[in-house]
Amino acid sequence: MYQLDFTERGVRLMDAYVKLSERKLGWFALTMGIQNRMFGFEMPQSSGVRETPERGRMSQILFPNERDLGAMLTVNPHKFSRLHSLRLDLMMVNG
Repeated sequence: MYQLDFTERGVRLMDAYVKLSERKLGWFALTMGIQNRMFGFEMPQSSGVRETPERGRMSQILFPNERDLGAMLTVNPHKFSRLHSLRLDLMMVNG
């Protein structure tokens, strides 16, 4: 995924990451690059999905840029598994 932000101030790189998925079970995925931080409930959601268009004050203070360089391992069992309600995101970021 490669996403640019074009504004009157110039061009800025928003997202640039690669997502590798395991195909045999379909449970595991590894995402590496510049991406949203997976912290709490509010950070990974877009403004179109949240109740308010603006993020909370705590999120604005702790994460002013919202994105960081890092890698994330996702474990998400398929819906036919007994563990289908479990989702685990483990992320290691630079900042």
